[in-house]
Amino acid sequence: MIAILLAGVLMAVAGCGGENGEGQGVAPDPTESTAASSPAATEPGPIPTATADAPSRASTTTKAPTSTPTATPPAPTATKTPTPTPTAVPASTSDMEGLGFGGTVKAHQKISDLQGGFTGILDNEDRFGVSVANLGDLDGDGVVDLAVGAPLDDDGGNDRGAVWILFLDDDGSVKAHQKISDIQGGFTGILDNGDRFGRSIASLGDLDGDDERALVVGAYRDDDGGTDRGAVWILFLNEEDDIVGRKLPILQLGQE
Repeated sequence: MIAILLAGVLMAVAGCGGENGEGQGVAPDPTESTAASSPAATEPGPIPTATADAPSRASTTTKAPTSTPTATPPAPTATKTPTPTPTAVPASTSDMEGLGFGGTVKAHQKISDLQGGFTGILDNEDRFGVSVANLGDLDGDGVVDLAVGAPLDDDGGNDRGAVWILFLDDDGSVKAHQKISDIQGGFTGILDNGDRFGRSIASLGDLDGDDERALVVGAYRDDDGGTDRGAVWILFLNEEDDIVGRKLPILQLGQE
């Protein structure tokens, strides 16, 4: 009986050593070992709820709206002014028209001491051609005629000057001429040396209403009133004289 009690005591002691001691011969209960090694399950606490007084950072951080760039209106397109097309000039009935529609030369005629049918006498340094004026159709042949200055012509004295009236053919050549100077063409005005009559010329048309042409001629070194003060001569032309078989204008009246 005592032996049984002793065995029970020993078993009880052995049982306590298996729970609190190490290296005991009793194998640990796997259930207890797992429970002891695993952390105790913890009840989750309450999830914090965002309130109006403490808004979350996500709700308080407001991203500034990206401004949409305004489209720049396109620059106005420059309108190119169209280049005007040159207007074609109607062809003249005369064959002496020398320019083409584009302004280029299609023909030419030179009038000089040797060319163009001009038979007047020119001397050295007469300066024939320094001035020119269109007189219209003086002789009624449908072709314009010209007045040409030669201010250093020596008719009557040194550099007194002269004006040549040229009657043209339809090819631009001279078919007749009339010289107006100190000693020719019916001019009775007084020219002095160096007056340079003919330095400038202009047609005045029908100045006195007699259907005949008038011509204005400059003599810029005339000495009336003082040295080289100058003068202008108004020449009234008529058709009373027949020159080379045609009625051609000559000087009728000269006024200073």
